[in-house]
Amino acid sequence: MNAVIDGSWGTWKPMCLCEQGLDGATLGIVGLKRIGFVVAKRVRLFSVDKILYFDTEKKNSDFVFCCSSSTPENNELFDARVFNKMKKSAGFIKTSRGGLCEPGKSLSSICTIGAAGLDDSRTNLD
Repeated sequence: MNAVIDGSWGTWKPMCLCEQGLDGATLGIVGLKRIGFVVAKRVRLFSVDKILYFDTEKKNSDFVFCCSSSTPENNELFDARVFNKMKKSAGFIKTSRGGLCEPGKSLSSICTIGAAGLDDSRTNLD
């Protein structure tokens, strides 16, 4: 994300964005319903060390998968406070729709972690 913001994003390369793998990693999953359960089941094939329910383990996860349904109660669940508690090398993967993470409000905090994959955004990041 920093590369997009600072203009250093270049052309695609075969190993682009290939850094930390899942082997031996600790994963935090938010939302263990249908999608979260399938994610947990499939990532086990990649020799992950631990799969944690994310509620209590914000700072211990190497990757955080956000698979929760969007509800009024969890609107902007992932805000600056959460990203600031995460490991600086952590990856954040949001597969859920809706307002669980508002990049426009949390952009500077999202940029403090290792990587972020957001499937949608309600805010233009310009």
